[in-house]
Amino acid sequence: MRASNKFGWCQSTCSLSVKAGKRLHAISTQTSVQQQEFERENTTKASPPSFVSRPEASVAVAEGEKAMALEVEVRGEPEPEVEWIKDGRKVQPGKGTAWDRFVVTRQGNKWNLLILDVQVSE
Repeated sequence: MRASNKFGWCQSTCSLSVKAGKRLHAISTQTSVQQQEFERENTTKASPPSFVSRPEASVAVAEGEKAMALEVEVRGEPEPEVEWIKDGRKVQPGKGTAWDRFVVTRQGNKWNLLILDVQVSE
């Protein structure tokens, strides 16, 4: 996931493993947090995004699980926007799209990615 505002960005990755039968499929093994801060204007309120909380570095679920959720909480001023990224592409949920089993929600500073009917392809 990546959070950004005009003063910078932060990014975190996590690994999702899906168990199909007796086999565990690891989707990613990278775990990192990156930050980039841009030059600030003359204001004390301005701050680049930073993580208050983020998903565990590694998450394992069984194939066919009804749903699994990842949550991140970010802060920054102005308020950061969060993008969920899978396989290098921004997750853009919508019926009839490749992302139709993905739901992105937000409550205040907390952003959630819900994956419905988890598959090995995640």
